[in-house]
Amino acid sequence: MQWKECFDLQPPRYRRDGAGSFGVQSPELVFAALGLKTGNCFLDAGCGPGEYALLAAAWVGASGRVIGLDHDARMIEQLRQASQAADCPNIASLIADLGAPLPLAASSIDAVLISGVLHMPGLDEHWGVLFPELYRALRPNGRLGIIESPKPAATPDLPLHLRLTPTTIAAEIKPYGFQQVGLTKLSSRELVLFTKG
Repeated sequence: MQWKECFDLQPPRYRRDGAGSFGVQSPELVFAALGLKTGNCFLDAGCGPGEYALLAAAWVGASGRVIGLDHDARMIEQLRQASQAADCPNIASLIADLGAPLPLAASSIDAVLISGVLHMPGLDEHWGVLFPELYRALRPNGRLGIIESPKPAATPDLPLHLRLTPTTIAAEIKPYGFQQVGLTKLSSRELVLFTKG
């Protein structure tokens, strides 16, 4: 199945480029920025119901692998059901907390996406665990993409004080070995792109 067909199978509330913590933001731009290719292993960290995971499964093809990871068992169950309905056997669904050691092998992931998650209250207290874990799991030259709302964006779903600027994100995760290599404007969000240094 092609990734656009997977996109069309998703519930309408996920098929958008507008505001909202859930909702796919320009998947072609996101996957291209991440350098995602057929045969890659993609991690959707804090995947929620797995919108990006489902699209990435078709993008990386049958020879690739997608891991959807979330702490909420209900979200993981939604992803499991959706991946079965979309006949995407290359998706693994894992219940795990982003603030704890991750159940991922070292140097096993080509690209990681964290979309609309990093601003969650209290998660910043665990960045000292999260980013070293992602660094460990990424292959050499692996990519990390973080989608967040910029400070001036007029998105009604996220209070201004919770928004993270690309500069803030880059400064906070640089000590863990990540180097910022790009910034892509999406409709109401920004994708900050890093590589494993």
